[in-house]
Amino acid sequence: QRFGWKRWQARLLLTFFLGVDASFLVANLTKLDSGGWIPLAIAGAVYVCMTTWREGREILTRLTQSVTLPIELFLADLSRNHLLRVPGTAVFMAENPEGVPVVLLHHLKHCKSLHKQVILLSVMRAQQPVISDGNRMSVVNLGQGVFRLTWRHGFMEHVHVPTAIQEAVRTGLIEGGPVSYYLGHETVMTSGHARMRWWRKVVFTVLQRNARSATEFFGLPPGRVVELGAQVEL
Repeated sequence: QRFGWKRWQARLLLTFFLGVDASFLVANLTKLDSGGWIPLAIAGAVYVCMTTWREGREILTRLTQSVTLPIELFLADLSRNHLLRVPGTAVFMAENPEGVPVVLLHHLKHCKSLHKQVILLSVMRAQQPVISDGNRMSVVNLGQGVFRLTWRHGFMEHVHVPTAIQEAVRTGLIEGGPVSYYLGHETVMTSGHARMRWWRKVVFTVLQRNARSATEFFGLPPGRVVELGAQVEL
């Protein structure tokens, strides 16, 4: 795709490399009985974990997006109900750069109030190692004190969300002040009807339970983070 090759050209090159790799594979098959099966078993286990994690996250994302409210309906409902607006800024982490994060809906359900400034923050990873500062941030004013902020980073860069907020304040795109960060925390249940083998569901729940904390990954100050949990049947 990158060089505009035809399929037969790519297949010819692939056949050459597969031939070289296959010769090494066949030559080393005699070592399986004397311990060669150990690295293969380890590689197989790692492969199963990686593919299970990817499949589980895709299913979990689809389930979350299925209950996401369109932003237009949310803003219209916000203008009609005249919710109590408290001072400060609330940052709601949004995996999907469209719609309303589920954690925001849970917050409204339980607290019946909203901060005067609400930021829907989506952290997007680009398919390049480093992002230039000019292409890193975009802010859209949705009205009624609600902003959608998209922060892009390269796959070799460390994510630090407070830096994104500070940069948006420095450039005058949003107002400054005390900031509270809201995260959603899903507890995965294996009793759902997702098209995933039961043992993969068990593996995914273990991986999900031991995954790196979102607070640590995004570089959030622990004293300013609020986590709202929900049970999701996979």
